[in-house]
Amino acid sequence: MKKIRFGVIDTWPWGVKNAESEVINRMKVAAENIGAELICVTKEGFLVDEHFQRTDERIDPSALDFILSMHYEDIKMQDAFHYHVLWNPPKITLQYDLYHLYAKNIASHDDYLIYDDGGMSNHLKTLLSDHPRDLSDASSLTASFSKTAAIEPQIPENPVLFYCGVNWERFISGAESRHSGLFALLDKQEDVNLYGPEHSWDGYRRYRGSIPFDGTSLINEIHQCGVVLALSSDYHYRAGAATNRIYEACAGGAITISDTNRFIKNHFGDSVLYIAYDKKHPDKMFTQIRMHLDWIKQHPDQAFEKAQKAQQIFLEKFSLEKQLLDIISNHSKRKEAVKQAMYARDAKGQTLLVLFLDTDILTSNELAILNNAIHNAEIQRNSNVVLAVCCDKGVESELEKYIENSSVSVHLIGVNFFDDFSNKTLSRGEAFAQVIKQIPHQYFMLLDGSEIMFSTHVTTLVRTLEDHAQSIAAYAGDFLDALDGMRYPHLREVIRQFDFYNGYYPSRYPHPAGMFLFRAEAAELLPAEAEPFLDECLPNALLNLAIFNHQLPVKYSSFMTVGKKQSINIDFQKVMTTPMQINFVQGLVQTGYEEWLASCPASIAVSSETGSHEFREVDKHLFKMMRRKFRKRLVIEIMWNCIRLMANNKDGRARIRRKIEKLKHEYSQTK
Repeated sequence: MKKIRFGVIDTWPWGVKNAESEVINRMKVAAENIGAELICVTKEGFLVDEHFQRTDERIDPSALDFILSMHYEDIKMQDAFHYHVLWNPPKITLQYDLYHLYAKNIASHDDYLIYDDGGMSNHLKTLLSDHPRDLSDASSLTASFSKTAAIEPQIPENPVLFYCGVNWERFISGAESRHSGLFALLDKQEDVNLYGPEHSWDGYRRYRGSIPFDGTSLINEIHQCGVVLALSSDYHYRAGAATNRIYEACAGGAITISDTNRFIKNHFGDSVLYIAYDKKHPDKMFTQIRMHLDWIKQHPDQAFEKAQKAQQIFLEKFSLEKQLLDIISNHSKRKEAVKQAMYARDAKGQTLLVLFLDTDILTSNELAILNNAIHNAEIQRNSNVVLAVCCDKGVESELEKYIENSSVSVHLIGVNFFDDFSNKTLSRGEAFAQVIKQIPHQYFMLLDGSEIMFSTHVTTLVRTLEDHAQSIAAYAGDFLDALDGMRYPHLREVIRQFDFYNGYYPSRYPHPAGMFLFRAEAAELLPAEAEPFLDECLPNALLNLAIFNHQLPVKYSSFMTVGKKQSINIDFQKVMTTPMQINFVQGLVQTGYEEWLASCPASIAVSSETGSHEFREVDKHLFKMMRRKFRKRLVIEIMWNCIRLMANNKDGRARIRRKIEKLKHEYSQTK
């Protein structure tokens, strides 16, 4: 039987020990207990060592059966099946200005591990409304413990109430917490111990220190106390999500006093003692806690039975071994559910990938581009892909040996790109017209050779076109694969019409050409007389013609399934410079663009790198607001990515701070 290997993303891989790192350690133990292997990785796929430091070694994602994401900052950046663990109630992310980014992060994953009683899963369904998934048979995962971590239940001779928490409001801002009145009353008792970060509990008499994230100290302390107070935050209570204290209490063999959290009541029933959730009247909550604590002391045998029953429920339903085994056994069904929701319904329709190698001398760079394109074609799943390599006839015979062992159908098509003096005389636009006549296809994609495609890239774009019959093309979000191996989200939103017109692709930002998939009919939009003027701007010409001259929609798939590999140098001889091509494309659609602009609520003056266009009615205020909105979102995303790089490099931190200050200054100028 094949050994299951799965990855878990460490969101902060710079030696930080936190609740997430402790859960990873617990899962490692449980995985070993069931004969599986957990591999801790960064979102880019770098291995993380036992000290939770990122290493320089990278794992092949195809070696993993799936990857688990535990935090809303995690984005799907690897070509593997990703589960996002739904642990945070909606209000956790909704309170932040970066919510729109967090929502996209969550929606980027393939499937979800859900355990709540409705609140979190309902919010998830709204995030996935553009691409609904069948979540009825979704697997679940809680931040629990392995069976081997559980300690035999006991009620000590002198039980003490254990409470551990961050006390978030006070920790972050110094403000009084939601349960400050209750904690003040508990602090007067002699049989109460409070634990957590020192800053959160400064001034509390019964504060007993912080507990290290080592996987054992917490449950050992619970075992010694014998009684655990499990208080839900407002967010968890309303969402029907349980606090981790319930699993910690069960693993530590203690009895639990909980508020009336419906998840705990539904699953643990009368094995737990309950208090009415009434944060406006902390004295009433305290009285109930005091009554339960006194009852435990007076009836230790009955309390022991409850602790024993709760631990048995934990072992049977919520131990990490049980949950991981359920995820593994249900994995094939979940992959099929995702396939039905996201992949092409008709996988037989042929997709033509077109790569131009317009060089008369083959170098290692051209061969890297070719090998990269072949690899991208070979890994595509649930799709019928063929690769056309359009090259100069002078290198055609030399290229044949590099494609003969490919597992995908590769068509080598030779054309005369160059004259006898190595001057380029044939454009990619003209070469493309020859290629598409030779190979039958339903869809086509133009490649620049720098693409990093996920194996689901083509099939999700085909599905997008299947679901939107009026659209002539579809595109995916993209990321940048930097020289240092880090990956940064690049585009994860709908492209606006004036961005297409202003040469957004390819001149202003380096996006991979292969992010777009066209229907075969799109090629007919390009007039034959326009072909000689286009090289790398060919995709942009097709998009502008579709949008402005033919009013055909171009649809965003909502998935980030392609990246641009910065290490691959895309440099080739052009018939015309890129700015000249952009000017040409703008002239090609000028009337259509002006008609579109006139139909807007207010005319907008748009300036680009290649020129400016003025109109009689200019709503400068509207344009300023739009530009400010887009700049703000860009600055936020860049700043956030920069902050994540500031961990270990002192010089890098200073450089990034200067960059952030510059970006903040630029943004302030738009106000």
